[in-house]
Amino acid sequence: MENTEQSSFTQIVKNELSYKKRKPKERVSVLLGIMICSKINSKGEYEIESEIISVMNLVLMILQKEFGYEAKIIHEKKNKITKNIIHQIILPKDIYPKFPFYKDLSEENYDKLFEKYIPNSIICGVFLKTGTINDPENGNYYLGITIPNEKLIETINSEFDKLEGDRQIQFKHFVRRNHDILYLKKSLQIGNFLAYINAITAMLNYENIRLTRDYNNNDNRVTICYSANYEKALKNGINNIKDIKIVEKCYGLQNFSERDLKIFEIRLDHADSSYTELSEIAAKNNITISRSTIVKIFSDLKKLADKCRLHYPNVENEIKIELKTTLMDEE
Repeated sequence: MENTEQSSFTQIVKNELSYKKRKPKERVSVLLGIMICSKINSKGEYEIESEIISVMNLVLMILQKEFGYEAKIIHEKKNKITKNIIHQIILPKDIYPKFPFYKDLSEENYDKLFEKYIPNSIICGVFLKTGTINDPENGNYYLGITIPNEKLIETINSEFDKLEGDRQIQFKHFVRRNHDILYLKKSLQIGNFLAYINAITAMLNYENIRLTRDYNNNDNRVTICYSANYEKALKNGINNIKDIKIVEKCYGLQNFSERDLKIFEIRLDHADSSYTELSEIAAKNNITISRSTIVKIFSDLKKLADKCRLHYPNVENEIKIELKTTLMDEE
């Protein structure tokens, strides 16, 4: 239900999510979220619709890769408000037995589905199907998701109730034109949500725009400082993880010390932690190591990774990065 004001940034976020590499269970969970929010026609067929072609291509890929089904996109409908083409995929009833979740695809089984599959991937699918987000450039912070029934609202809110402190995501609810809408208007929580569904690039872009606006408006400098530090820590973490994966692919990690390997493991599990926080986490694992030593470890690792990049220019495209952050529940 994207409107023209929201479509540009909404499309940026959905494009990132659509092109993201995922494991099979993550892909199935995303499709589950999309189907939960799709309508069923008079023939009992699921009609998956979107104005964003990358979302539809993602659905095609999941259907083909996970279930061996070659679907087709129909481009025949127009949005009455935006006049944009609505792309559509119709799922015939005879393929439903291929879906491992189909027998549980009813309101009373949502809790069971969220336990069996991956919650943040399911919610990612829900956002891909019905979510919208305002461009932060306009200063009107808003993220909304259209939800088909109250049970799904209850299940989603139950997932977010597990998050605490600065990770919190607390949706508000209203009804518009007989549709239930969950929405966020607090900018920090919108950033948390983008991180939760793993739209990391969009989150960093969103935070950068928001911080610039908030700084210029002289608002909430404490939050600005925290968010800027978080963004810096996450960027460092992403670069560290890329270096680990590249060195592992090119040379292997067998020549590193047990201490260094443990620091790599901690970094892989804490992409958004600062170097000081990594030192504190290491201490909890009975490893005494200073921040400066951790910085040197990753500095030396980067030199080795850069040598690999020099000799194998495409190596970065051959690695898969999985981010585990404090804003996401680990499976």
